[in-house]
Amino acid sequence: MSTKYKYHDPEGIYFLSIAVVNWIDVFTRRLYKDIIRDSLLHCKQEKGLALYAYVIMSNHIHLIIGKQIENITFSDIMRDFKKYTAMKIIKAIKENPQESRREWIIWMLERAANKNGNNTNYQFWKQDNHPILLEGDLFDEKLNYIHQNPVEAGRVNSPEEYLYSSARNYAEQESMKKINIFQVMTFLLFLVLFLNCQTGSHQTQKEPIYWEEFNESKKEEILELSSTNELVRTYYKGSYKISDDDTITILLDTLVNIRGKQAALYFFLFNKICDEADAAVAELVSGYCHEVILNSPVYVFNYLAENRFLLKKYALNIGYEYYLYEHGTSAIKYSYSEFKKILEEDLKEEKHLKEALNMFFAEIEKTMQKME
Repeated sequence: MSTKYKYHDPEGIYFLSIAVVNWIDVFTRRLYKDIIRDSLLHCKQEKGLALYAYVIMSNHIHLIIGKQIENITFSDIMRDFKKYTAMKIIKAIKENPQESRREWIIWMLERAANKNGNNTNYQFWKQDNHPILLEGDLFDEKLNYIHQNPVEAGRVNSPEEYLYSSARNYAEQESMKKINIFQVMTFLLFLVLFLNCQTGSHQTQKEPIYWEEFNESKKEEILELSSTNELVRTYYKGSYKISDDDTITILLDTLVNIRGKQAALYFFLFNKICDEADAAVAELVSGYCHEVILNSPVYVFNYLAENRFLLKKYALNIGYEYYLYEHGTSAIKYSYSEFKKILEEDLKEEKHLKEALNMFFAEIEKTMQKME
């Protein structure tokens, strides 16, 4: 490899790209992307990696990295990262019952290994990483390049909508910078005055927070926002029919982002998919149900408590996912006992949701027992 692609400055910050051999589109399924993201987190917490930015595309990843400790090299960290993720992803491909391309992908990885004497059975990653030392304005240039990748690829309208990127982290940091003490105090004063007025009024009207509660003009306003994902609009208007393909993965990755002005719309459409999905799509949706609940537990459970049929759908999907988790074929982060504990803690102040939550857990456990 050319010397310009080596880590010459041990204290530097580097941009690098890592691609799958033959540019195979492996990362079209969340299971494999989660392995990458979890491994990056592990390297950050345990290996001394300083992770400044990342994006996981369909067949490659871009990173901006540094080091937190001195007694380890960039080469050591990336060697271990590539070795571990290759092994883990190949195992996941072989064991994933939803992977229709299994035989072809494995054949391509074997073929790449046969052409490279450094590998025995499979070669997953291309060997050239091309690290580039970031100096001056180059950091901001590469940071923007990383975050714009999904936008340029047509996956999302804005960088922070993409689930497998650091753009959302940067967007949240910028939002926090705009909040100062004066704004907080002004808000608190307004809140106190508002609550005092509300106490003496018996005719106040509940502010709509779910899509079904909005009037048509409000719905149209949200749909026409420039930040509303185009694929979301297409699905809402009935021009896209869901099926087990790459497009549904892109759509679900967008819809789990239940925040901002589109929160009600995205939650409404996610529930529509959850309710209407056939068996193949339902298998894919199960992990997303888990993520939606953990992202916005109070918002989601206030709705599910009033829509028990949908509550059972969520429980059925999550029960199936935890059955897979117990058999080592799910990439969700928490065990069932951990998931249960998190929800109980998040909803402990919501006394009116206790019955619905208990019903939810009972349905999950019933599903897991049926799967055995």
